[in-house]
Amino acid sequence: MGESTLGKAAAALLLVLTLVLLTATLPAAAPAEASNGDDHPNLWPRYRHDGQMSGRSPLRGGFDTAPEILWSADLGAATVADEAVRLDDVNGDGKTEIIRALSDRIICQSLDGDILWTADDLPGLQISQIRDWAGDGTRGILVTTSTGTRFHYLMVSGLTGKTTLLETWYNAFGGSLRMGKILADLPGEQFCHWWSGEGFGGVEATGEGSLWSFEQGVDNPTHVFHAKQHGTVYAPSHLFADMDLDGKLDMVTVSHEQLWIYDLGATEPKLYSAWGHPIRTYQTWTGAAPLAHGARPALMMINRNLPGTRVVTQDGEHAEILWSDVAGGVEDQYQADITIDRGAPNPFIDLDGDGLVEILSIYNNEHGDGVSNLIVFRPTDGERLCEAPGLRVLTAEDLDADGKPEIFLQENDTLRIAHWTGSGFQDLWQAQGVEPVFQPTPSAGVLWGNKCSNSVDANPLVWRETEGSENFLLRFPDGVWSCRLDAAAGDLARTSLITAHAALAPPEEPADARFNGLAVFARHDDTLTTVYEVPFRRQYLAQPPLVGQLDGETRVLARDHQDALVSLSVDGDDTRRLLKMPQLGFGYSIEHPMIADVDGDGTGEAVAIDGERGEPALAILNGDGAVQRRIISDSGAESLVLVAAGRLGPGQGMWIAVRCAKAFTQPYVEAYNGKTGELLWRRENYGVYLDKPSKFMIHVPTAVWDYDEDGVDDLLASSESYYGILDGATGEDLVPPDPPFVTAIPGHWGAYSNPIVADYLHRGRPQVFLSQAFGLAPLIDLNGKPIWHYGLSRDTTMRSHPGVADLDGDGKLELVTTQADGLLRAFAADPLDEKCPTCPADVELTEANHSAAVRWEFSLTPPLSDVVSADLDGDGMDELLVGAGDGKLHALKDRNGQCDSLWAVELGRVVGSPVIADLTGTGKPVILVPESGGYLHALGGN
Repeated sequence: MGESTLGKAAAALLLVLTLVLLTATLPAAAPAEASNGDDHPNLWPRYRHDGQMSGRSPLRGGFDTAPEILWSADLGAATVADEAVRLDDVNGDGKTEIIRALSDRIICQSLDGDILWTADDLPGLQISQIRDWAGDGTRGILVTTSTGTRFHYLMVSGLTGKTTLLETWYNAFGGSLRMGKILADLPGEQFCHWWSGEGFGGVEATGEGSLWSFEQGVDNPTHVFHAKQHGTVYAPSHLFADMDLDGKLDMVTVSHEQLWIYDLGATEPKLYSAWGHPIRTYQTWTGAAPLAHGARPALMMINRNLPGTRVVTQDGEHAEILWSDVAGGVEDQYQADITIDRGAPNPFIDLDGDGLVEILSIYNNEHGDGVSNLIVFRPTDGERLCEAPGLRVLTAEDLDADGKPEIFLQENDTLRIAHWTGSGFQDLWQAQGVEPVFQPTPSAGVLWGNKCSNSVDANPLVWRETEGSENFLLRFPDGVWSCRLDAAAGDLARTSLITAHAALAPPEEPADARFNGLAVFARHDDTLTTVYEVPFRRQYLAQPPLVGQLDGETRVLARDHQDALVSLSVDGDDTRRLLKMPQLGFGYSIEHPMIADVDGDGTGEAVAIDGERGEPALAILNGDGAVQRRIISDSGAESLVLVAAGRLGPGQGMWIAVRCAKAFTQPYVEAYNGKTGELLWRRENYGVYLDKPSKFMIHVPTAVWDYDEDGVDDLLASSESYYGILDGATGEDLVPPDPPFVTAIPGHWGAYSNPIVADYLHRGRPQVFLSQAFGLAPLIDLNGKPIWHYGLSRDTTMRSHPGVADLDGDGKLELVTTQADGLLRAFAADPLDEKCPTCPADVELTEANHSAAVRWEFSLTPPLSDVVSADLDGDGMDELLVGAGDGKLHALKDRNGQCDSLWAVELGRVVGSPVIADLTGTGKPVILVPESGGYLHALGGN
């Protein structure tokens, strides 16, 4: 081949390479706002890429086929058991079996290693209880399973492994459980569950309750009771009492100031009655006891949401409030200054032995002094018989058989034994560092009481030296002693040191086996032999990393398993610890650092909350981790959450917003000048509810946008029921939060969202998608006016943030959301001219309630990560990246309106949220993605 031919070939090759490089670096049809306040769009400097939370990279190409791992960084991990192991004689043969609970099945095996049975198809398996439910010596294994949108209680036979479905619940707001000896005339134990499912699309909420017994075997349960309720039913509590004095137990349920009384076996109540304003009652201790001898039981209620104490009477036909004592004098179920507690495990106690109970409540900070007061109420009229600061009742028991109970009181580290005088406690004896030795209490609790979501605990009995003895056991610093009380003399004598007693016995272990949390040992004579070792795995799934410029160098920031913010080089070789952040919270408290030029000097800084010292601070760091500025709130905030940051104008740096919290106050928001550290503004309230200012519970993360086009970014705020926009520099309302957004779309209540800004409709001015809104997928304009929506439910509410993508290359942006069951749903940009499938049937179509158009649905194995997007194959249309519970990172492609897999790469057990960035400045994108083994992987394409 001649020289001229070689030159032509080289030139052609150079032209091809140049075109490839240009193609790889040309941005896709990314919305113009992607660069608003973010100077490096080819990197990933903030959570969800940019200040608008788009989760969309302008990089193109390089990933038309599955990538390979370039490097991996070990972020550390906890070591956790890969299965839960229990030892029990589940089949009643007198030998111990090994019960192994995996993620989706139970394996029962002998100590010799023989598999006795397997129970399969149990997704999301959790063992609740292993008990002799039938009373026949075998065990039933009560388990819960979940698909993410359906939840089940099942009973698994310890004899055969047969699985029996007890019930299915969904969209559950809450409920109450009780397990143990409920029906005295039946063998074994019983199980009672009440739950409420929220109504959507104009449908009323539903309460459903069941009581099961197992006298015919655990695989043949008896549905003793089953009933449904409709209306304002939220997390109904239940108890058992003879409410009409017919000598039989009744099923009693309470929800939002309503009472239902059922005969056991009936499906309809024999009494339904409501009283007062329907405030929350699911954080209430409730007891049913008579106010006088021979009277019908009344409801005695210590309600955190009142806040206070209340007695409700019933005559078999209706119920009404007898009296209420409201802590602080103002009924407000949303206030946070005063907290309410019970004054004893069972706070309805007969203190004086007259056969009628008193009510013991604890009010914290009622007078704004931070003091906790034990208050004893007379149930007949609500008179405060006693207010004692710093006291709590442990139990009441007649120690000396004189018919008058002795009261065990705890005051700091002092144990007091006292008598109730009718107006206070008269001490008989007290000592520091002494504890009563209590007997176990019944698992079913007090049948006539309910504690929030469970049964009221029975007040425990102190162990006696021998059965029937007046001597009882107390634990002193030098050991457990048998003691005798002389109430008349006010003296307590230690009679003997106890070294052997049932109270001192270690937890009961099987005679033939032992489990130490790591392995199972079979016991043969005095020899222990290992027969099964528990498999372990690493467990830590990091937040998505950040990629940005620090001190002129591209660095990768990640949170390690010890909550340290670490900086990695682009090849993964150099790791630097920057600072320790606060522990991860949940929901609106999730903390996300960022990389931004907050001081306007042209160099990026890392911004995070410093959790390393005693007081929380907003820290601004350089690339080596040196703190350039540490901002401490002068309001005394005890915790901070980084909210967002936005531009203050050319060369002015950025404002940085944080959410603050401290004891006995509502959360509030502060914004600081990132250049000077000065406080720009503070907001304590956002919106108005029932003529009262609402707390500013801004949901994090959130977006920023220059709403008024003044060169200063503004803060989009979603706070519980409210949506609006605040001026980033002043905190003043640009889009006010009133009326609340939850009233905007009839039949839907889309609170608790995270705004994502983009020009979805390709109109030149962006719109807002409210990600993770409760039971709703809404697109609105910047002013909060609905454009379209799609009704969801509690269980189908988005569990991660959506993909924002131009799936078909038309310039408009589709949205792809996720559900807890692994379903992805793609919405077209434009609305339909109809209501959504769950809109109330009796509501007309208006501008406010147009439905979204569903483009496609596609399922992967849950849980699903955030969805991000980029033009992975360089064809001018965006593809999606999502991590899944099958251990794979999935690339999904829209092909003619249907979802298809472009590729999937296996990385671990569960894959987290990916990001896409040009690590080297060459235009070649790299995917960074964490997985649940504690590793961060860098993936390179072709």
